[in-house]
Amino acid sequence: MPHSPIQLALAVEVMQEYPCAPPDADGKTPVEMSAECDQERAHVIEAELKPLVKAYLSGTVPLDEFKPKIHHINMQHKVWGFTGAKGMMFFSMIRNVAHGAADCDQQIKAAIATPTNEAMAHSQIIAFASYIRSIGDAFVEGGGTNYGRPKITSVPFFLSYFWQIQERDTWPVYYPNGVNTMNDLNLWQPTEDIADNYIEFKHVYQELAEAFTQASGRKFDLYGVEYVFWFKGGNPRDSVIPKNGKENPPIPVGGKPVESLSMA
Repeated sequence: MPHSPIQLALAVEVMQEYPCAPPDADGKTPVEMSAECDQERAHVIEAELKPLVKAYLSGTVPLDEFKPKIHHINMQHKVWGFTGAKGMMFFSMIRNVAHGAADCDQQIKAAIATPTNEAMAHSQIIAFASYIRSIGDAFVEGGGTNYGRPKITSVPFFLSYFWQIQERDTWPVYYPNGVNTMNDLNLWQPTEDIADNYIEFKHVYQELAEAFTQASGRKFDLYGVEYVFWFKGGNPRDSVIPKNGKENPPIPVGGKPVESLSMA
C-alpha cells in the first residue's frame, strides 16, 4: 500500500541524516563503511556464494557439504548477519530435527530457489514454513524441547538471504532491524502471516528506494535502503559498526519471537 507524503517525508528525513553523519574513531563515515561492505558483498556473492548455491541446486554439491561451506563463507565474511539465530543456527536446527535427509534436501532446494515472482515467493514461504512446523512438531512429540525446534519466524530471513544472493536487486533480506525501523517510522507493522509480511516488506523497500532516489538525486538500490535502516536502528551485521559505536545483533520483532503463523 503506498504511503502518505507525510510518512515518506519522515523516512526521507532519516535518509538525509545518513550521508551527513560524521566519521567514526577510524575516520570512516557510515557511507564509506557501507561502500566497503557493498564491494565485499558483491565480490563474495559472485566469487563464492552464487556458484555454491547454483551447484547445490543442481545436485553437484550435497546438502551436508553445502551447509558447512555456507557457514565457512559467512564466518570469513561477516557482512550479512547470517551467522546468528535466524541463519546458521536455524539451518543447523533444521538438519538436526529433520527425519530423512532426502526429504530435507528436497524441501530446502525448493525453498531457496529464486522465486519467479511475488506469488511464487509467497508460496515458497508458506510451503517451507509448513515443513518447518511439521518437523518441529515431530521433534517435540518425540521428546525434544520447544527450544530445540527450528522457529517458523526465521523462515523469511533464511529464504530471503538465499534469494538475495541470486537476485540482489529484487529480493531484500528480511532483517528484523528493517522491520523494527519500518515500525518506528510508522511505515508498516507486520501481521502474523509471515508470507504476507515478507511481500509487504519488499514493497516498502522498493517504495523507499524510489523515494530516496528522487529526494537525493543519486541511485538508491535495496542495499542503500538497508544502510539507511541500519544507520537509524543499528547494524545487524557483525563486521560493520553503526553510529552508536557498538555492534547490534538482530532484534526480534517486538523484542520476542512470534511463534504463530497464518496459513490462510
